[in-house]
Amino acid sequence: MLRKSFFCGGKMNRDTVGTIRTLAGISLATLLASCGGGGGGEVSGSGVLSVACSGAQCGASDAQTYRGSGVGIWRYDNSGSSSGTSVPITLNGVSGRTVTLVFSNVSDRDAGMASVSTSVADRPATASKIEAPSDPDHLPGVNQIPAHIRDYQPPVDRASQPQVSARQGPAAAVRAAVEGDVREWQDSGGTRFQATLARRWAAADGRWLNIWVQDGERSPAKVSEALLDSLKSRFSSNQDSVYPIVTDLAGAPWGATVGSGYIGPDQDLHIVMSNITPDGKAWGVIGYFFSANAFLKSYEGLSNEAVVLFLDTETMYLGGQAGRNTGYTTLAHEMTHMVNFYQRAARTGVSPDNRFAVWLEETTALMMEDLASGRVVPGFNPLRDGDYGNWLHQSQNCDYIRGWDASVSSNCFSYPIAANYGGYLLRQYGTDFYRSLLRGTSSTDSFTLLDQAVRQAGGAGARPALRDWGAALALLPASSPAGFGYPRRAQGGYDLPAINGPDYASLRTLPSSSPSTLKASGHFPVVRRPSGASYSETVAVPAGSALTVVVQ
Repeated sequence: MLRKSFFCGGKMNRDTVGTIRTLAGISLATLLASCGGGGGGEVSGSGVLSVACSGAQCGASDAQTYRGSGVGIWRYDNSGSSSGTSVPITLNGVSGRTVTLVFSNVSDRDAGMASVSTSVADRPATASKIEAPSDPDHLPGVNQIPAHIRDYQPPVDRASQPQVSARQGPAAAVRAAVEGDVREWQDSGGTRFQATLARRWAAADGRWLNIWVQDGERSPAKVSEALLDSLKSRFSSNQDSVYPIVTDLAGAPWGATVGSGYIGPDQDLHIVMSNITPDGKAWGVIGYFFSANAFLKSYEGLSNEAVVLFLDTETMYLGGQAGRNTGYTTLAHEMTHMVNFYQRAARTGVSPDNRFAVWLEETTALMMEDLASGRVVPGFNPLRDGDYGNWLHQSQNCDYIRGWDASVSSNCFSYPIAANYGGYLLRQYGTDFYRSLLRGTSSTDSFTLLDQAVRQAGGAGARPALRDWGAALALLPASSPAGFGYPRRAQGGYDLPAINGPDYASLRTLPSSSPSTLKASGHFPVVRRPSGASYSETVAVPAGSALTVVVQ
């Protein structure tokens, strides 16, 4: 069973495709080394492709014919088999078209994979110009949460127990703050510092919101009054700001709790602007929510006994507009962790334990960024403008569900994977699906919760969704057949932009040899460019997996 997490950190949130070129510095050789080469996997029996798309945008006339326009999609689903299956592919009418084969493992275990020729898979020449970042500790748009936050295990079980002593009651209510007040805070490592209350105002729901600035960081050249006003406005000024969006979609960040170990129910929400890593550079640790702060000090010595988000000052004043945009959407991401912690642990207790597994916790926070960004920072979307391109470049044959990888130098860096799967689900199933997912408590297994939410939204389930999402590796256009790609979706005041796959062709990395293992929840794409009107090939589809064939 996966470790439950409320460290609640770091996500990838880039502002432009140009930034991705900076980040996408992992070599193909490294990718292949991590995945293996050659072939394997038992193959028995044979299968037949069937048409997998419908509607005006579908380019498949029948099981063997592309009609000449649109996007043709065919499938063989071997997810119910315990062995590989040989699948002959014959498609007509494909002259001048690109054929992409995407193998997707939708099972919960790795599968041996027979060798697939990738000799005609091409890698765009521009990809060779992508270089490794010179400063991996300060990647633009990447929130690099330190391990001690990432691996923190809050004392939820102990805190959820009934009060056993009058001395263990809730801490006395803190007096009402006023701008200019000074208080001591401690960061996630226990380092203490003084900060001054710079802005205090009430949200529409009546909760008081406070922005504190670490002493020495407030000046015209650093955290200026204009920057404070902008942060206040982006966090809570109208319905197009972080606080009302997150509370609308996810719920309240704090209130009554179960057990004796938590701070009281009536709490302000604090944003502490501090120089998290004082190195004179933007990026690095951009911001975080640390659930330790929600406990009484008698339960957790690192607690500030406050509902609080931390935001890096240097990113906000040295990172330009990109840094500020990332800071604003980071608050949406981290506040989602805050709400999830309250709604799924502190409010209900842990019997049963409704906390999301790490992968779903992070996926829901990335989905919030996707939804909120267009309203909080008009014109910016972290998936379209960053994470989609990074997923195409790496992080394909990876199991992000059973093996969360938070290392930015890894070929299986999990944040762009989660952002893409979550972004696909949002565009296919909408905001009502998202609300249902966040509130689901019918199972303590995160994948089961996701599966139920997809089915309630009219889908076939989380595994078919994982399979169909993988087709996006074929660089599907914005106007793809229903159920595929990333179409624009506007619903309930939220407008998710479409993603047009061909615009990212220079960022996609295609391996030059097939892996010996197709990872659970992983994908493996290969590209064919037929020289004639017909294309034929026989491939083996691994156990528990599916093959999607795309012509465009």
